[in-house]
Amino acid sequence: MRRFRTLTNLPSSLAPSFAMDSFRRPPQRESWFAPLSVDLILKVLYVTFLHPFVAWMVPLCFRAETMEYTAMPMKVSIVYASLVTACWILSAINKRIAFGRPRYVDLEDEVIVITGGASGLGLLIAEVYGMRGASVAVLDVREMENGEARGVTYYKCDVADKAQVARVAAEIERDVGFARARMRCVRRLTDDRLGRPPC
Repeated sequence: MRRFRTLTNLPSSLAPSFAMDSFRRPPQRESWFAPLSVDLILKVLYVTFLHPFVAWMVPLCFRAETMEYTAMPMKVSIVYASLVTACWILSAINKRIAFGRPRYVDLEDEVIVITGGASGLGLLIAEVYGMRGASVAVLDVREMENGEARGVTYYKCDVADKAQVARVAAEIERDVGFARARMRCVRRLTDDRLGRPPC
């Protein structure tokens, strides 16, 4: 309340100008179809009409009503279910070929390198993986905010300098092992508005 009084008692030459706030956003009407998207529709279709289990329920229901296999609805439903099942199997094969066999990950055998992990989100990620048993190497130009994180080793390194990165990579391989995962939580550009790095 006191703050409001001081603003209203200011002379007109010193009073804040609210002219730049003249642009007002038009009122938004929430429609029933606002959350709908193509991805959402496809996701629903993949677990309903385009899923083999649901597709085979139709001929089974027809058969439960004692419909003959030679009836046209039964033939159409069997062809549709067979097509959906074939597409589903081909999709599973395609994913296996594209991504390979899933690899079992034991975090105690993993070495993870996180750039920009001395503070903020990078530090949080480093601490979480360190608590889960992984060996974490943090590269940053700043000192770590939390120097006692379990399983986290700090290396002072400017990732913009290739010579420093090569030197630190050799140190990491010697100290903790070959790095299998790398996470980038730093940008080389600075935020001009704040005059400090964004991460």
